[in-house]
Amino acid sequence: MFGMKQKQNSGDGSLNIQAKQVNVGLTYSDVRQVAMDVFEGSFQRLSETASKIARSRAEELLDSYLKELEKNSPNSLKETQNPDMQYTILTAQKEYARSGNKDLGDLLVQLLVDRSHEDKQGLMQIVLNESLDVAPKLTPDQLDVLSLLFILKYTKKHHVLNFDSLCWYIENYLLPFLTNLNKKQSTYQHLEFASCGNITLGSLTIESIFLSNYHGLFIKGITKEELEPIPDRALDLIVPSLHDSNKFQVSAIDEKVLEKSLKDREIIDNDASRVKTIFSMGRMSEPEVKDFLLTLKPQLGTLFDVWENSPMKYMTLTSVGIAIGHANIQRKTGMKFDLTMWI
Repeated sequence: MFGMKQKQNSGDGSLNIQAKQVNVGLTYSDVRQVAMDVFEGSFQRLSETASKIARSRAEELLDSYLKELEKNSPNSLKETQNPDMQYTILTAQKEYARSGNKDLGDLLVQLLVDRSHEDKQGLMQIVLNESLDVAPKLTPDQLDVLSLLFILKYTKKHHVLNFDSLCWYIENYLLPFLTNLNKKQSTYQHLEFASCGNITLGSLTIESIFLSNYHGLFIKGITKEELEPIPDRALDLIVPSLHDSNKFQVSAIDEKVLEKSLKDREIIDNDASRVKTIFSMGRMSEPEVKDFLLTLKPQLGTLFDVWENSPMKYMTLTSVGIAIGHANIQRKTGMKFDLTMWI
């Protein structure tokens, strides 16, 4: 009822939120005012100097978040009416107000934007809320570890079909995260403690990941004599080797693409088995893959060194680790993935 009075009691240090009526037509200014009111209510006991710094930082983060949201997803502004979302914004403001670290602020903005897209209660909301709590507890090198693990172990770029696109992939998805890497055991133990990942018994090599995802780029080629016999319907799948134009290979970047090509051509049974055998012939060994990658991009030496001599190769990511790693990728490269594929 519009005439009803509301009363709320609270103890010291508590945060109260009351609402009589929700206006579904919130504007940028409305959202900003509400968020700052909530923040100031939480930080009112700071000294005058500290309060001014905290307010300035909180406004800075809030403006960055709202501008990003208004630019790319204005319909998501309505999600800021949600008490859970208001609490999440407050959490981000408090963490940035404490540190003032610009990189952390950018990361929190990315996570807030991702969270604003989730207007239904579910696992994604829970994960992103938790990520906003955990991210401030991580160092830059740990954030980069999460991003690299996510890219290498959980994604594959389907446009990587030749050496030029492979170089582009390395430059844009791997090199930006190498500067801060280290081999300290504590780096990875803390990621496990923060529920971002798990150090397991099993491991993968960088070389095996590239061979699995981009098999067709690491074929040295086979001779015409080695091709025989080959089914007539598969002849158009045979192309010159990328590494030696005098030799040949099957035109498929990985086994999944090859399976589709065989199905499209109705190549089955023994004929299909023969093409698959040819597909695996002339493949580089792992040491050859490493040498080739380092020839393309010597900077990858840092990644190989850290991967081989730290717990990094044993680590798998949790949903929180994936969400934070993804936000860090957006912050550093502008690249974005659909998190619903993993969470």
